[in-house]
Amino acid sequence: MTALQKNEDDLLLRLWEQAGMGGEVTITLPESFRYKKAILCNLRNVKLENEINITGQKLRLNIDANAPVTILLTAQ
Repeated sequence: MTALQKNEDDLLLRLWEQAGMGGEVTITLPESFRYKKAILCNLRNVKLENEINITGQKLRLNIDANAPVTILLTAQ
């Protein structure tokens, strides 16, 4: 994780794959987090059309080798 930023009711999370081995990643959120949506963003924090399902407190996504991923967690 390279960034975690609160923005009003939302939370911005940035990950960067640094091992050179892309693949599926599972992120487990703390029980106190009550986010319902996860939306991929670019490095300028502009929302992309890709939405990630949050099941329980976990979200799964694929990350490319040596690539950043920015996720906006929203309560709505």
